Amino acid sequence: MITSQRLSLLVGLLSFLYVWFWREPSTPAWNPQTPLPFPETHYAQAAGCVQQTYCPASNIVGLEVGDAQLIWTVGDSDAQQRVNIYRSASLGLVVAYAGTNVTSKTSMAINNDYLLDKADPLLGLPAGVKVEGGAQRAWKLHWDEVLEAVQREEPHDPAGRITVTGHSMGAQLAIIASVALEKLYKERVYVLTFGQPRVGNRAFANYIDSTFHPNAAFTSSNSSGSSTLPPHLSYVANGHDYTASLPPKILGYRHFSGQVFIFPANSSTYRVLQGQENRDGTASIWWAGYSMDDHQGAFMGTTLGDIHACPARVGDRF
Repeated sequence: MITSQRLSLLVGLLSFLYVWFWREPSTPAWNPQTPLPFPETHYAQAAGCVQQTYCPASNIVGLEVGDAQLIWTVGDSDAQQRVNIYRSASLGLVVAYAGTNVTSKTSMAINNDYLLDKADPLLGLPAGVKVEGGAQRAWKLHWDEVLEAVQREEPHDPAGRITVTGHSMGAQLAIIASVALEKLYKERVYVLTFGQPRVGNRAFANYIDSTFHPNAAFTSSNSSGSSTLPPHLSYVANGHDYTASLPPKILGYRHFSGQVFIFPANSSTYRVLQGQENRDGTASIWWAGYSMDDHQGAFMGTTLGDIHACPARVGDRF
């Protein structure tokens, strides 16, 4: 009998083979640079906050990372993914999720669980919305603790900003967490993620687009002529990073809008892409060009995903 863990590993293997051998080739676009929806310094600061989640030895309350101070942490990135909470002068309260711990069998098993599951009732999502099962279970393991910390530490100013961020699998968890937080804090919630895989199905992608307005950077006004809500979400893909093509679309997944494409990798050349699954971003990279190195690189000048770059330093690559 095939166990659920073996089935997940089999699906992960088939997905990997699909990405590397059956992906339709195309050529990267060389269009003019598009302005970022948020200040570059905000991306760099968020990247630094996430990088620190990979640094357990120096992950001590009171540590300063750029303009942020670590005020709470939970998880070991083994049984539970690590989550750090900071106070930041530029980003407000920051909730940062660590990515996959490749030395942990538990973390890797979660990472390779590509089966779509119904959205957890806690998220309050419409019928038909599905998300990656492994990511959703990892998010729920310590969501009660994370939410309690956010409610205790969040800025009591009605305009106070809450920024949710993460890298790799941590980016998936950050997206799920941002959906839950938006129910409570509405337009105060902003999302900046890095090296993000796909998170859910088309219905989920449509929900994210309608809730966080990632395409608003391309629209100055709505049909009535009044200003639209500003974008509240952006996710960054670095060069030939393979993770943006996982889990593959053949399994029912779809990227939502809001991708910022760094090309060439680790550079300061960015393109903001409109719409879902835009072929001018990572979707333009042919399978033969995928790189694991670009997954751990320089995101807006900040090293991210490197366990040796500890403690984290904002802007260390520029």
